[in-house]
Amino acid sequence: MKDKQDMLWVFDMDGTLYSGVDHVWGEIEKEMVRYLHGLGHPVRFDRTEQDLLRVKWQTRQTTIAYIHEFRLDFEEVIEETHLPILGNLVVELRAGAQSIQHLPGKKIVLTNSPESFAHALLKKLGIHHFFDAILGLRTDVFHAKPNALSYQRIAEGHRVVMVEDWEENLVVPHQLGWATVWFPEEDQSHRPFFPEHVHKHITSLEELQAFV
Repeated sequence: MKDKQDMLWVFDMDGTLYSGVDHVWGEIEKEMVRYLHGLGHPVRFDRTEQDLLRVKWQTRQTTIAYIHEFRLDFEEVIEETHLPILGNLVVELRAGAQSIQHLPGKKIVLTNSPESFAHALLKKLGIHHFFDAILGLRTDVFHAKPNALSYQRIAEGHRVVMVEDWEENLVVPHQLGWATVWFPEEDQSHRPFFPEHVHKHITSLEELQAFV
């Protein structure tokens, strides 16, 4: 890189910075069902029902689908269903996560999780201070990856590297001219080739030094 300090590293959070995403979202969904029952909405912890709601509201986020369906207050939902799980939550950083702090340039988290929850979870993981900004869903920001609008929150004028565990979330970054790094939870090194929107596949975040 010609100017290392001009680099902008954009990290997904869930599944990219920590493992055990299914456990986290399972706990949140339990809290969501409890919360909705308390409001008089007899929803079930049912995948089919949730899938139908996500399709109806054109979102991959169950939380956002429920908010639209029942006209809920976004911040109240996060306070009641996301933040309470943090106390007893046990999650682990993914391989090489500590090396992020040594990367040159700016580091940003771009997550489909609620922004306030992302701040709290990264503090619990002890890596919140690695990042210059944490961008997630808010009351006024419902566009989640891979929606192209979600990537527009990243400022231009930098050499951008996007790090994701979901391959499909790298399609738009590739179209934008960013360098793309796929860090799946299961090693994909055995694959004979990767799609053009995956510039590099890694098995540890320490491998990001190769971009420097």
